[in-house]
Amino acid sequence: MEAPRVLLFPTCLVQTFLPGVKDAARKVLAHLGAEVHEDPALTCCGQPMYNAGMWEEARVAARPFLERLAAWEGDVVFLAGSCTAMVRLEYPRLFHDTPWEEAAREVAGRVYEFSQYLVERLGVTRVPGHFPYTLAYHPSCHMLRGLKVDREPRLLLDGLEGAERVPWPEEEVCCGFGGVFSGALPELAEAMGRAKAEHLRETPAQLGVTCDPGCLLHIQGSMDPGGPPMWHLAEALAWALDHRPATDD
Repeated sequence: MEAPRVLLFPTCLVQTFLPGVKDAARKVLAHLGAEVHEDPALTCCGQPMYNAGMWEEARVAARPFLERLAAWEGDVVFLAGSCTAMVRLEYPRLFHDTPWEEAAREVAGRVYEFSQYLVERLGVTRVPGHFPYTLAYHPSCHMLRGLKVDREPRLLLDGLEGAERVPWPEEEVCCGFGGVFSGALPELAEAMGRAKAEHLRETPAQLGVTCDPGCLLHIQGSMDPGGPPMWHLAEALAWALDHRPATDD
């Protein structure tokens, strides 16, 4: 069977602040049989401008991004639910009644968030390996409310041998990052982040896991010294792969 070709887009936050997340995702995708490609010409998808109501500016930023994705033949995997939601849900609106509307709709149909791609496209619910940690999962707003992707990351975490997932109190409450929201209302965003971090500390979890780098950075930055670290789902899966028994494929 021919290996699926996938274009991996790390997103701006991963590329700038969390490059290890991209490396982890490449490791997992390659282990699962995908042929992983990257496109260094991909920059911002235009989400910050779009969320700020600056649609004309968003189209200027998004059009080159859309052109690159339209030229790629195959699936595209994003490492952030928010960026995935932008392309899947908002590009058809952003480019409505423009010459790029058809391309936007076509591309939207083959863009996937990382956990969504693993479960829906590759049919994977268990990544081999060993992960002897207690963890709690934070569902980001764009994943949960926009993409309606919630089952997939939980399946992958629960499939990790040795892992125990515990509830995160008020786990569906926003962490306060929200992209431009945290810039417009920093004091409120900071308070929400502290509350999220405090709730994690109330659990026996040794680490928190999320699929969105914005949430990861915000919660981690709100955590007191010595508190549980935040990991991206791709990092947890890659760590498990690196610690699998020699006989486990």
